[in-house]
Amino acid sequence: MITLIALSSTSCASKKKTYEVIKEDDPWYEVTTFEVSDVYSSDIYEYCYFEKIGATEDSVYIMAEAEKYFSGDYKKLTDEELAELYEQSILKFSYDGELLEKNDYFSYKDGKFRTIQKAWVSDGQLNMLERNFSRSGSESNYLLNGKELTVPQSRWNNEEDMNISDMYTTNGYQIFNLYDSKWHDQTIIVIKPDGSQYEPAFYNVFQYGVSDIWDMIPGEDGKVVFPVIVSEDLLYVQLDLATETVTELKGLYGSAETYQLEYCNGKTISRDMTGLNFVDSVSGTLTKILDYNSVDESFYDVIDTETLYVSDDGNDVILGGYTFNNSGSYTSLDGYKIMHLKRADKNPNAGKTALTLSLGEDSYPEYSDLYAAKIYNRQDNPCFIKFVMPYDDAGEYQDVKADILLICNPVSDPSDSSKYVDLAPYLNINDPSYKEDFFWNAIEASKTGDSLYRMPLDISASGVITDSSNVSSGKTGFTFDEYKKFLNDVCNGTDPISKTPGFQMSKPEYFTKLFMNMSDVFIKDGKVHIEGEDFRSLMLFVEEYGSDQASDNNELGFGYVTEHNRAITEVEAEINGTVATVDGKLGAVYGNFYSFENFIDRYKLFGSTLSVYGLPSYDGRGPQTVSSEFVCISADTKYPEACAEFVKTLLSYDVQCYKESNPINRRSLRYVSEKKLDAYNKECDIESKYDKAAEKTKLTKDAIDKYEAILSSSYGGMSEGSAIESILMEESSSYFNGQKSMDDVITVMQKRLQTVLDEAK
Repeated sequence: MITLIALSSTSCASKKKTYEVIKEDDPWYEVTTFEVSDVYSSDIYEYCYFEKIGATEDSVYIMAEAEKYFSGDYKKLTDEELAELYEQSILKFSYDGELLEKNDYFSYKDGKFRTIQKAWVSDGQLNMLERNFSRSGSESNYLLNGKELTVPQSRWNNEEDMNISDMYTTNGYQIFNLYDSKWHDQTIIVIKPDGSQYEPAFYNVFQYGVSDIWDMIPGEDGKVVFPVIVSEDLLYVQLDLATETVTELKGLYGSAETYQLEYCNGKTISRDMTGLNFVDSVSGTLTKILDYNSVDESFYDVIDTETLYVSDDGNDVILGGYTFNNSGSYTSLDGYKIMHLKRADKNPNAGKTALTLSLGEDSYPEYSDLYAAKIYNRQDNPCFIKFVMPYDDAGEYQDVKADILLICNPVSDPSDSSKYVDLAPYLNINDPSYKEDFFWNAIEASKTGDSLYRMPLDISASGVITDSSNVSSGKTGFTFDEYKKFLNDVCNGTDPISKTPGFQMSKPEYFTKLFMNMSDVFIKDGKVHIEGEDFRSLMLFVEEYGSDQASDNNELGFGYVTEHNRAITEVEAEINGTVATVDGKLGAVYGNFYSFENFIDRYKLFGSTLSVYGLPSYDGRGPQTVSSEFVCISADTKYPEACAEFVKTLLSYDVQCYKESNPINRRSLRYVSEKKLDAYNKECDIESKYDKAAEKTKLTKDAIDKYEAILSSSYGGMSEGSAIESILMEESSSYFNGQKSMDDVITVMQKRLQTVLDEAK
């Protein structure tokens, strides 16, 4: 492979981009990882939650809350029985991952529950604030490190109305954030080592006070930082406990969009989108500790953590955070792991050329994408993949001129050929094995002619969801006449495509979707043909069945998943093989099976008769192939071969098994689906201990076979680009609004579409 890539610039001599070559003395951190969640068995516990406490010089503390399985009536449980279902423990680990102690603090005694409200490490020791309370929430009292704690009184409040919202101790000081349940306001009170108290004068900094005070951030040298809301802005103030001085912190502390402040073992740490930094608490200046790309772990895992410990020289770091869980929503305990980072004597990637991986605007990486970078970087490659967040310090998107780009929900455009590398020859997609290993329909739907500028990484099927008994046998979609009959016979004349809640489309939107789904009928060999009866029939069909008003939440809108699930829930009783009998109800729904667990929820009700069918068309083609994430190689890169090798890694079985959406790799989809099916059936086994009927809801692998068949039957049509879609929307709107005749629309639309296609050549 090194010979193949060779980092040759023979065909790239004109490229002006400069590249970093990793040096031996560049920082690199080796990682030892251990799973905190292994302490809890999924056979016993239904739910786990973990929260960092901190670390001493030799131990790491994590707080864990867990709930055991129970399918009965909680209201019938006694308080003692209820307490037996819950655990709230402090876990103490060595730096090497050995569990040293596990102490459960949740209990019920003398009519009250006892629970930990907060735990923290300060002055080199573990501290705990506990609370005793009755089930009604009344008669509560607090304990600090096991001793009765008196809630301090403000001049303005009664003791019985005050609750401790947050607390911290250091150097003999006790700092309270108190909430007044009667007047709904907050008060900060500090108890000095001599027992006297004071209330910090925030009003000396902010004339009109603060509207909200968030959890305090411990600071260095006897100081505490408070995030506060002032006129809807997040600001930071620092309190010097000894001098009682309150100071507004600006600069670093005010950059809430791109910086996160943490405190551990006496140090203030800034976590931004590139790495960790020491913070000078006086000047606010930063000293880099590590870059996320300099750690032998997935960028995703490292950035999505909390800092528990950092040595004085920054060469020893302990991070804690939740782990990616792709087992589905059934019986899946939240994973939490601790990563011990130690700086290596020399960088093992020395000599490699760094290639940049980044995101398109409004895109985000899936876990699998950055996991792929870790896999690629561990191999004997002459290049190193470095992930770069495409945002400046103000949180604004910026083009970082990356070699490799991940794009979410793009609209194909004729200009792709000038921006991206054609991946077809690098990936050898015409090899017969590609059709066996991947969902070829997703790749075919993403091609521009014979070229592939955007490689899809996932697949879903979008269309008309209904019971198969409502559609003629052997059909994967509808002709226009068949669809009209379907609407009348099954849906009471209501078109699910244009009127499913969350997916409602105006007539121009509906027309554009149908046109693009069968654009191969109207655009052939770069020439537009819309003067025939097929086009007129399409316009007349939309005019009859389309909606005059679009929904606020359409398929690409913010409420996509929520609205989709709600819509299916509303109509599922109407798609069980019977004709809808209630006026206005749908016998079908327009939607998208974007994950196997989403499919399970429907399949367990309707079984193998549930299916997805294509939009109305002239030839009755199947459902639409939809891909939500793509990878592109920049036309400006000097090393397209090396970039293509990374694309192959993204498509590999191991990496695709970590996809949150449906993997485009067939074997990976099978693995993920089997894993989620097993998790679902395991939940049924557990529930059957309490409810025998749950045993009957278990599913076989036939559900996976059906799901694969649906995804395989989908058809992508042709995507001609955003400029084409804009013309379709504009010109069809003028017809549906009565501004132009159909003949006028056809003449203008034909000319405009042809101009766009000609300019793209």
